[in-house]
Amino acid sequence: MTESKAPIAIFAYNRKDNLEGMLASLQACHGFAESPIILFVDGPKSEKDMAQVEAVRAYARALNWSNLEVVCREKNMGLKQSIYTGVSSVCERYGRVIVLEDDLLLSPVALDYFNEGLTKYENEPRIWSIVGYQYDVPELREHNTALVLPFTHPWGWATWQRAWKQFDMSPTVDPRNLRSRTFKDAFDVYGLRDFRNMLVLNADGLINSWYILWYYTLFSAGGLSLFPPGSLIQNIGQKSGGTHASGLNPYHLLVHPNPPTTQRCLFPDRLFVDYWAIDFIRDSRDARVQKMISCFGRIKRCLKKGALG
Repeated sequence: MTESKAPIAIFAYNRKDNLEGMLASLQACHGFAESPIILFVDGPKSEKDMAQVEAVRAYARALNWSNLEVVCREKNMGLKQSIYTGVSSVCERYGRVIVLEDDLLLSPVALDYFNEGLTKYENEPRIWSIVGYQYDVPELREHNTALVLPFTHPWGWATWQRAWKQFDMSPTVDPRNLRSRTFKDAFDVYGLRDFRNMLVLNADGLINSWYILWYYTLFSAGGLSLFPPGSLIQNIGQKSGGTHASGLNPYHLLVHPNPPTTQRCLFPDRLFVDYWAIDFIRDSRDARVQKMISCFGRIKRCLKKGALG
């Protein structure tokens, strides 16, 4: 197994303040200086975005880091295509990758966690991703071992080329499964989120999500992820300005999660799904609020589609 630090792919667009905060937290991580960093900056969607995108580009190019490579897109790719092409290129070069977006803050031990997980499960085909985020669940905070769960999460994660190369960006989903209550129960992780509805919205063109397709690929293959018992990642982009956020998003008002933990966790040798942990996660205030916001978003998009139709 390789002992070198995994490369870090960072995706930014037009939020210089968020990017500065994220990179400051990254610099404070153990192993930062030894980690290759590739920063992808997407191009502007229109003239009104140009000044903010140029500010991010100028800031990124002025960073005097010997381990940093900056890739500025001339045209706007959108988050879905930007993530797919960026992660694909880094995986092809290095065989693995840690993936971060510009609205995340990291624990100082986050890179240690990602690198240890990537090394330990490098040749374990059942493990598809190492996730740094965890819902704010009081019952899990004192647990000292990473959890094996049958889904993944987009807020700070890592994977290998062996898994990512199987990513199907245009899957054929059996309509009988979409109508199936059993499929819904399993794909929604027994009520944790409305993932099945996200898959339908994506197929109908009402959302454009790389994440739900990545999760569906993992799910279809029976893949698993490792999650920390306490979150090593904090998302600061829920208020506004994010690809999937708005000023009306009430998450920051309803949930006040603890800052990222500095507690290190062990990685299990035996890979059994921690169903008991899913019970606690599903019933947590954090998960219930995220599910509620997602449901409101689905209703809004469906009403908008009806109005347009």
